[in-house]
Amino acid sequence: MAGKRTVDIGFFKVTGQPNRIHRILLDYLPFWQGADPQFELIIEATTDIDHESKFLYSIEYSNGDSNPPQQLNILPMKKDDKRTYTLVPMPLICTGDSFLIVSEILSESRLSGDQTVYSFHTTARSWLALAIIAGIFAGIFATLANLFINC
Repeated sequence: MAGKRTVDIGFFKVTGQPNRIHRILLDYLPFWQGADPQFELIIEATTDIDHESKFLYSIEYSNGDSNPPQQLNILPMKKDDKRTYTLVPMPLICTGDSFLIVSEILSESRLSGDQTVYSFHTTARSWLALAIIAGIFAGIFATLANLFINC
């Protein structure tokens, strides 16, 4: 389910991804409810852009809830320029399938359509705590069994 997508938004190609540490540990470190993950947007201009562009980004959940949108200002870019922007951390408020969405502000009252640039699954903290506790108990029981066998 987790994965980044490159989408065309206006004159830009936009890709979302988690920060470097989470990319390295993605298979071992789940996103959990209440965490404040930090994402990056990689923005590439498909043509020369001589004005500042504005984007809104947010995390949307499969139940329809979402975090309040944040604004990102993109300075003028030349064709094929690629920039990486680190986004403001947003708390994960719901569990289940989650999506980092981006839209371009076209005018004061108009937005481009929302585009999903990264999708992931948010796990409840209780499941994470349960897994940690189960691991601790398994280690304790294995140590005790080893002690009894060696006596």
